Amino acid sequence: MIVDAWDYIAPYGWIITIGLVTAYLLYNRMIKPTLDILEQEERTAQQKKFDDDVNARVASRLTAIREKQQMEHERVAEETKRLAEEAAKQRLKELEERERKKNVLEATLLTYDINMHKKKASENRSPAEIIDEYIASKPIVVFSKTWCLFCKKAKAALATFRLNQRHFEYVELDERTDLPGDKIQDEFEKRYGSRSVPKVFIGGELIGGGDDVVRLLHEGVLEVLVNSALGIN
Repeated sequence: MIVDAWDYIAPYGWIITIGLVTAYLLYNRMIKPTLDILEQEERTAQQKKFDDDVNARVASRLTAIREKQQMEHERVAEETKRLAEEAAKQRLKELEERERKKNVLEATLLTYDINMHKKKASENRSPAEIIDEYIASKPIVVFSKTWCLFCKKAKAALATFRLNQRHFEYVELDERTDLPGDKIQDEFEKRYGSRSVPKVFIGGELIGGGDDVVRLLHEGVLEVLVNSALGIN
């Protein structure tokens, strides 16, 4: 059967050969280059896609790294700012405390200096002179002691008139270390027959002690005496 087939196609061998050669040449010259171009374009497209994917992943990683670095930078900057503010506050607090201590020391020294001058001045004056100077210095003068209940009653009675500070003075003998308190009370005993306090003076005149002031207040006489001493009609 094969022999029969060969006998059939043998006369056309040269035509088939020419056709195959022609087809091969056409393939190499026209079809293969086109296929190569298409294959190259496909590879190029795939490579571009791969490169784009890689670039996208790299870009994403870089973005994440930059964001992390930025967050760390901001955290460090914020921490640095906070520490600087705390240091500034602490420094200001230390300066204020130093200034406060300086002012307290200066005030203490000034008070001590004033008290020493007062004490020296008082030592050069007799108790009688001290009493007379205080009585003459204000319209209303009370020689008192801070713990004395009768003194508190007298001052409470006078407080009902809401006196201006320049119109009265309370001489607290238990606090005034610059004054000879015991000698002043001895002088009271010489003058008025009693060394007890309070001794309340209005308009330069002794009006009595705590009970006397309260009684005069209730009688309406105290208001008259106060107004007269202040020059109020």
